[in-house]
Amino acid sequence: MSTVKKIILFVLLSGFGSCVSDSSDKANGVTIISEAENSAAKKFIQDKYGQQIPTLKVDLKIPRKEDWTLSREISLDNFNPIGITYHMDKVFVSDTVQKLVLAVELSDEKIDTILQDCKATYLNRRRAKLLMPIADRDSIFVYRGTQRGLYKFQIPEKLNRPSSFDGFKILDHVIVDQGNNRLVRTQEDGLTIIGGFGNKNGQFDNPTVAHILGNNIHVSDTGNKRMQIFSFAEGKFVRTYGENDRLSAPTGLTSDGKNLFVCDSGSGAICLYSNEGKLLYKITEGLEAPSDIYFDEGQLYVSDTKSSTIKIFTNEMYN
Repeated sequence: MSTVKKIILFVLLSGFGSCVSDSSDKANGVTIISEAENSAAKKFIQDKYGQQIPTLKVDLKIPRKEDWTLSREISLDNFNPIGITYHMDKVFVSDTVQKLVLAVELSDEKIDTILQDCKATYLNRRRAKLLMPIADRDSIFVYRGTQRGLYKFQIPEKLNRPSSFDGFKILDHVIVDQGNNRLVRTQEDGLTIIGGFGNKNGQFDNPTVAHILGNNIHVSDTGNKRMQIFSFAEGKFVRTYGENDRLSAPTGLTSDGKNLFVCDSGSGAICLYSNEGKLLYKITEGLEAPSDIYFDEGQLYVSDTKSSTIKIFTNEMYN
């Protein structure tokens, strides 16, 4: 029996991690998915769920291409890794085909299922909270560990296949509303809709991931084979980039606080860009179809869909 089949069997027997119906209790704008106490929801809605990544020192050198090494590969049999993030020695990966989210212990490669029967897409992590857009529920789920429960994030706008979520606190975030080819930008003073279908500046064709870096929002405009930048505060279009860099299917994004890493799953490359959209170089070693990426303390965690693997790249410069 394959590893994933064993995992599914275990989850079905134990009942852990399943999505329940959206008719759960609500408290202060948060729908509780698997935790019973309303007090926990109150605390959650008042807390910041994320904080801005500290901008690295301006005199920091650009990490050299030759200093990146493929330090580790983890095979996931019969799994189609799409989204990826990392927290406290665990790598979290999603599979939209089998509708699973797995947690992989790096110490011993033990695998647990934290979510099933939900089509989680591109994962993200801010502080201790795992953010999971759920395409087939038109929702955002927030996971805070086995002891603290799983929540549905209350969105004041109807979504259609959300694929990405990034932000710093409850009323300060951006969602890629992929099915509507737009961004939903929420702030304390209201909600801003950015984009719409098309190939003009500020329009999208199948956008995938948004990532906040400094004063900008970077968006992978996958169908148009390009990247776009919008101002973080106003949500105004700034520029496009990547059209001349042979991007074929830009998807997952992450940053080291200064530079942006872009997965180009079509060409099997990770592209390193400046915050202004200048291509610095591409990493191709050992990659087939990188879908998503997450940076943490000098390491890049990459989901490679075609090879069914997690790949970890290391650069000692950050140490």
